[in-house]
Amino acid sequence: MLGCELSEPQPSRCQWVEEHVTSPKYSVIYSVGFPTIACRAETETETAIMFGVFGCALAALLPLSIGASLPRPTQEHLRWHKDEFACFIHWNMATAAGIQGCPCDKEPPPVSQWNPKALNTDAWISAGVSMGCKRFVLTAKHGCGFLLWDSKTEYPYTVANAANTTDVVSEFVKSAKKFGVGYGFYYSTVTNAYARVCDSKVSPGSSKYPQEEFDRLVLSHLSELWGNYGDLDEIWFDGGYNKNLTADLRTLLSNLQPHTVGFQARGIMPSPIRWVGNEAGDAPYPTWSTVDPSAGGAANGSLWEPAESDFTLQKGDLWFFSPGAPVHSPRELRQMYERTAGHNAGIIVDFAPDPSGQIPLEQLKAAESLGTYLKECYGQPAASSIPFSRVTAVTIFLDEPTKIDRLMLREDQTEGQLIRKFRLSAVVEKGEAGQSVELFEGSAIGNKFIFVIDPPVKASSVTISEIEVDPLAPPGAPHIDTFAVFSGCNEVADRLDQEWEYLKKGEEESAERFTEFLA
Repeated sequence: MLGCELSEPQPSRCQWVEEHVTSPKYSVIYSVGFPTIACRAETETETAIMFGVFGCALAALLPLSIGASLPRPTQEHLRWHKDEFACFIHWNMATAAGIQGCPCDKEPPPVSQWNPKALNTDAWISAGVSMGCKRFVLTAKHGCGFLLWDSKTEYPYTVANAANTTDVVSEFVKSAKKFGVGYGFYYSTVTNAYARVCDSKVSPGSSKYPQEEFDRLVLSHLSELWGNYGDLDEIWFDGGYNKNLTADLRTLLSNLQPHTVGFQARGIMPSPIRWVGNEAGDAPYPTWSTVDPSAGGAANGSLWEPAESDFTLQKGDLWFFSPGAPVHSPRELRQMYERTAGHNAGIIVDFAPDPSGQIPLEQLKAAESLGTYLKECYGQPAASSIPFSRVTAVTIFLDEPTKIDRLMLREDQTEGQLIRKFRLSAVVEKGEAGQSVELFEGSAIGNKFIFVIDPPVKASSVTISEIEVDPLAPPGAPHIDTFAVFSGCNEVADRLDQEWEYLKKGEEESAERFTEFLA
């Protein structure tokens, strides 16, 4: 064994960390992957770090990194990963017109059609916070070309010329600051129906602006949007950006918003993020934080560009308010969360306020239900380890057999996404003796990995083992921030589903009574 001999347990090789254990009902064993057990917790609240053959074994496990290195996230990326959860607010001229967007080659609705009667941006932010959102992105300009702020440029299609002249962007920013959450803006640089611009190009003979004038106008709009409302947490370039403006956009971002992340902003800022590839709330496993620029997400990618999963509360991929559109049930939203955030993707979930500016009740209730689930299911684990490094296996011992239904892992990605393989198993109750069962063999962990145990198992211990890291990982890897076991999530979900069905039934009965009254 690498020229080493097995040694007898040495108490000096154990480090007790009682103050870091989060539950009095379990103990944790850490192992470097060799058969010798140096020591074990003697009480329910003690954690033992087992070093086996400490000296040469540990040295053999630490990978060397000479010359080449793995891509690392920026501080802005790390903040974005930590936030995890964002809310979209799709509210613009398409809302007033009752459509899902404007064809870029046709005249958009007239500015007179914009006249919201009940705008309350505080209510928007409050609704998102109840769901768990840490930052918000507003469609300051969507494809119709209508601006939600009072632009000082020579461009008339703005709120300043509407029946209701409220500067929505200013009100949105005030509300975000009031609630202490991050904020940012969606501005499509590639589509503008008012200016007859499709795919960044003006339509010959029908555009109100020559190409160069339109390009300057875009930069002027972005100078206002990025320069007048404080530090932005996220900027959206839906459909990418005009490649002819690459140098200008890079300079503008560097000067005005050097510390933001940008959706589909590769090449113009240091902290780009990418589209997960669908709008179904489904990040395929594995989803890596790095990409091969020519092929997408990859374990050995050369660029840090994590994925963001965007999906709607309304069913049917409807981003703007659609009268009568059903919303995703709490069950569907839970599954979307666990398949996206639980697969190392960021989340941005869309609210679609109605033309008056209010978020419909059904969207509010669905969002609130998801927020309740996240708090009650994942707010407090049944048991968890302290952060650990340099080991290949960790076992959490439960004080008594417990029915568990979720496992969570979180990797410290400060030095990159390093883990390439791991295995999850549990010792489950089987008659009078326990039986070890394999739960999952995986590759990527990243910011968060959630494993749903279906059906739940009654376990006395849970183990992560066979941890392997990239050969270029720095000394001390892997670094795992969280290894946690959860219990009772299914019961929380069942209760919330019953509440949702009761709410839906009540709405249907109320509608029937109202119809009878009218008759």
